[in-house]
Amino acid sequence: MHAPLLHGLISAWLRVTNANNMTTWIAHGSLLGWYWNGISFPWDADYDVQMPIADLHKLSRQFNQTVIVDFGTSNSQEVRLGRYFLDCGTWVSHRGPGNGLNNIDARFIDMDSGLYIDITGLAVSPITAPERYESQLPAELQRPVGFNSSRADPETEFRRNMAGHLYNCRNRHFSSLQEISPLRLTLMEGVPAYIPNNFTAMLEAEYSARGINGQIFRSHTFLPRLRLWVPSKILSHYSQNIQHQAAKQVDLGDHVPGALEHVDKYWIYEFSDQDYLEMMNLEKEMLFEYLVTKDTTVIHQEEMELLLSDQSTEDFFFEDGVFKHKLGHLRRDINNYMAVKQHREFPEKLREYMDMYQSYKKGEEYVGSDQLPIPAPQALSPIRLQSPGQGLTRNRMG
Repeated sequence: MHAPLLHGLISAWLRVTNANNMTTWIAHGSLLGWYWNGISFPWDADYDVQMPIADLHKLSRQFNQTVIVDFGTSNSQEVRLGRYFLDCGTWVSHRGPGNGLNNIDARFIDMDSGLYIDITGLAVSPITAPERYESQLPAELQRPVGFNSSRADPETEFRRNMAGHLYNCRNRHFSSLQEISPLRLTLMEGVPAYIPNNFTAMLEAEYSARGINGQIFRSHTFLPRLRLWVPSKILSHYSQNIQHQAAKQVDLGDHVPGALEHVDKYWIYEFSDQDYLEMMNLEKEMLFEYLVTKDTTVIHQEEMELLLSDQSTEDFFFEDGVFKHKLGHLRRDINNYMAVKQHREFPEKLREYMDMYQSYKKGEEYVGSDQLPIPAPQALSPIRLQSPGQGLTRNRMG
């Protein structure tokens, strides 16, 4: 259920920042989700993005405590009803962790669900950078062998970070200029977005090689043929015989869980098209997700083949200077999504709300077609119905 909400969140955020000439890119767990199939992990309930400190300041000055309403784009053929609130922290100029209780600079919040995007800004600071950047520093600023970082001088650390073009957020996540820049254009959930230049090195540093190679995580398994993460319990029916045989033929001792994970991994590659069809016939949600995401994930797979072989993606994304992948919204607006799931047409739902309003206006109890009686409220404020405008609008609070 949260997937349409998250899609609306990231779409609105990318459009807001693009319209206001602010730089932002996908980061952390969201970047790892992009790496696998170009969409967010099914278990993720938020997004992570980063931006330069100057753009974070601009965002805070112009839009803090602002409500942003997303009615969709003129070419999407769908009216969207997203409402988002931007909440920027007080200490957006500080890159130190402070008391460690809040390392997020700002949040872009879905007002209807409470889901959000975590926003962090990067800047040079006196925080000690990880050892992996040591070789990028001038010889006179490199640390001696056996250096005790707990005794580091803040002024020296600031000079080191300036010389190495090393930037960090308040949560001590470091990135170098050559890792970030130039940003790469990509598609995140079918929406044009940016990712760091050397995304592979950054993901390995944060999640280790297992993060970009391990195909079983958070009780989900990645299916290469479908390009989707699916609950591992769905696959247990198809792989339990192999698991049983592996456990019986070899005494693995304490290594059984790890060994069986590898058995599962290799077994996945042996799935035939018939196996996938049988699974999706039984698991309608898997079939639905595959049909929704297949066009987006195919594009991502082709893009990754170019990126991982150090080839340019310019011709892949552009033709005569025009961006050529126009997929529309990957997921429908949550209100339209629920209407389809509940088999309710918009005019029918609108009539229901108007009937409810008239009942409340008369002080009567309202009984819907599929719900318990709703008592009338004690007092009513006038309701003014307005026609939705085009695109994004904002209303500053306070």
